[in-house]
Amino acid sequence: MSSGKALSVAAVFNDAIAAKRITDQRALALLRDRARRAAPDRIARMMRHVNRQLTKQGFPAASGE
Repeated sequence: MSSGKALSVAAVFNDAIAAKRITDQRALALLRDRARRAAPDRIARMMRHVNRQLTKQGFPAASGE
């Protein structure tokens, strides 16, 4: 691809999907790391707040994933 032209549309698509997957995996790893270091009492307060808002709007409360 030194000429600046892709070999095929499928190759460009596959490269883009692979790059997106790597980005998503890195973001998920950072999120999981942050969750491991979170203060449980703060998380509980936030979840209570979120669940109050959800039920107020007619949605079911979020699970404690």
